[in-house]
Amino acid sequence: IEYILAGSNPLQIQAGVTGLGVSFQTFDQYGNTASIPAASGVTIEAKVFIEDPVCETADGLSSSSSSLPYATDVSTTTTYTNSGIYAVSITPSKVGTYYLAVLHGNKIYCEGGAPIRRTLTVIASGFLGNATTVTGYSDIEVNVNGSMSLAFHDKFGNKVFAPTSTSVSIYGLQGFTLTGFTLSNGIWTKILGGVSSFSFDYTTTRTGTYDFNVTVDGTPVLSSGYISDQTNNAPSINVTVARVGAYVLAPFGIVRENKLSYVSLQAQDSFGNNVTDSNFDTSLSFEANLNSAYKVDAVVHQRSAGKVVFRFVFYQGGSFTPKVTLKETRNGVAIRTIANDKAEGALTVLAATCKGQDSTKPFRCLDNTCVADYSQCPDANIVCPISVPVRCYTGGCAATSFECPCPSGQERCSTGACQTTGSCLDTPLVTVPNSAHRTVSPTATNNPTVSPTSSNPSVSPTMNPAANLPPGVTSGPTVVPTGVPSMSPTGVPSVPPGTSPPFAPANSCPYLCENPKVCRASAQDCPSPRVCPLGYLSCPDGLSCARDAASCGNFTRVKECPGKKQLCPDGSCATTIDDCPTLVTCLNPAYVVCPDGSCQSDATQCIETNTCGGSLTKTFLCPDLSCVSNAVDCPSSVVCPKNYVLCEDMACAPSLQSCSGLTITCTDSQVKCPDSSCSSNWLSCPSKTTCPLTAPVLCADGQC
Repeated sequence: IEYILAGSNPLQIQAGVTGLGVSFQTFDQYGNTASIPAASGVTIEAKVFIEDPVCETADGLSSSSSSLPYATDVSTTTTYTNSGIYAVSITPSKVGTYYLAVLHGNKIYCEGGAPIRRTLTVIASGFLGNATTVTGYSDIEVNVNGSMSLAFHDKFGNKVFAPTSTSVSIYGLQGFTLTGFTLSNGIWTKILGGVSSFSFDYTTTRTGTYDFNVTVDGTPVLSSGYISDQTNNAPSINVTVARVGAYVLAPFGIVRENKLSYVSLQAQDSFGNNVTDSNFDTSLSFEANLNSAYKVDAVVHQRSAGKVVFRFVFYQGGSFTPKVTLKETRNGVAIRTIANDKAEGALTVLAATCKGQDSTKPFRCLDNTCVADYSQCPDANIVCPISVPVRCYTGGCAATSFECPCPSGQERCSTGACQTTGSCLDTPLVTVPNSAHRTVSPTATNNPTVSPTSSNPSVSPTMNPAANLPPGVTSGPTVVPTGVPSMSPTGVPSVPPGTSPPFAPANSCPYLCENPKVCRASAQDCPSPRVCPLGYLSCPDGLSCARDAASCGNFTRVKECPGKKQLCPDGSCATTIDDCPTLVTCLNPAYVVCPDGSCQSDATQCIETNTCGGSLTKTFLCPDLSCVSNAVDCPSSVVCPKNYVLCEDMACAPSLQSCSGLTITCTDSQVKCPDSSCSSNWLSCPSKTTCPLTAPVLCADGQC
């Protein structure tokens, strides 16, 4: 069998177009034109190869059809027409040079040592904008160049040349710089022509993830046209921060003495991007502008993602200069100094209290502003009248804090504490007729005011007002400067030889006070009402104060008092009401007791309370304004002998007339400590004793 392949050589066809006009004539072995198709079962067809097929024989059929290099991007169809002629149609999709040959029974027909074939050239079909490919883009670091390439194609992906004045636009990279492009309204544009591809560089100084897209002559590039070495081919560029080179120190809030304050520092690169790693060390210190010897070093409180939070506390007010040191590190070793004690303006540290800041504006509002009268606060609430000066946590007013209602399901016990209804353990008391009661009108001579000159004032005189002792008592305790009566080694007040002890019989009660129901020698010896500063509420315990009911603390040290012990207002347990901490009695019967234990004419004279803002761990505020870690650590308060009073100077006395009349007034720059002494700040106050549950009563000599 012989063949003649008709058609030009080489053949040229455009991609995507079916080429016709190619045919071949078959003959018999004698050279006669065949008049019928090949015998049944014999396949005669034309195929396209990517390489020039090699004949294994000079004439006849090749025997290696299984290894022939067929072209998968060009399809052919062979159809018998007539008179032994077969027509061939060819449809290519990929540009290139191919070879068309005739196969007989899947074997190439060779003649004269060469196959009967034609060379086939496939050309691109034409420029198509959305067939453009975008390659090479990748994530970069700030201020470091990246590169991107665009290539133009026909619809089959064959490279083509862009026509003249082809417009390429890139959206989403307005914060970048693209070489060779012009930026207008946030869109980068480039006009070109006569090229099949081009590349350009891009860079930016801002971190972030930027999604972008490309249009060619207004037509968006197909999603399949974005090809990147990244795991995700989506058109996106992630820009990471450069090495640390700067910082931003957050503005300082209101900073006061003795209050723990915080400020944050954010490390950045030289372009203002926040650093997200920890390859740097930093420190913050404060130098006093008027006293260079006083310096405060801030402590790193928290650190993460390039941000450092410092904490600090000042023990004196004034003007300070914050100074920052920042160093770049590598493997924990400093390799570059970015700032060394760099001054950051000035910081004014206010006094611990409003009174210390300005004695004419002693009250602090919820927004931390200081005012002359609480009614000037934006959050001003009602002020209780003098007749009922205590503002209860419920919002109402009462004569004493112990007359405020207890929470739901509780009742006020004779101790003054609120307990579950029906659980109070009251002790029967024997009272004497009111005719035995005496009244005392305080005068200026028995209520002197002493202004200390230091944080721990000392007053030398001692007093022994024996003339004012109650009936049956021949001598009273000696009152010493600290306010503690003279004690014997056993902790019992000393009594001169031959005299009777100044204690009431076991079950006697000369006068039964109300709220709480404690025994005193007379009516004027009863505890004075406790009040809270304006703007504060009296909590259910009758001792503590808070801005709102939700902020009232729970001072109970145990879930419930063991055995038949009673719960005292301060959360301690006592065998009888007489073992509960003794409450202060003011010399002036019209005065009230403030949270700091001082006696004042009314609540407007009470200074603001401690907030335990100067410690990380001691943040629990006890009823006496001490700061501890939790309620269990609240210090014990002094318990005076039965029927005794607790004087303003924290001394125990048989009656109010036996009190020294000595009161300690702290200066505007000082605070009054729980032990009645004065200090420059609450954190410097002397520590008080916390008695164990096995010996819960704190005697006046400091023994439990």
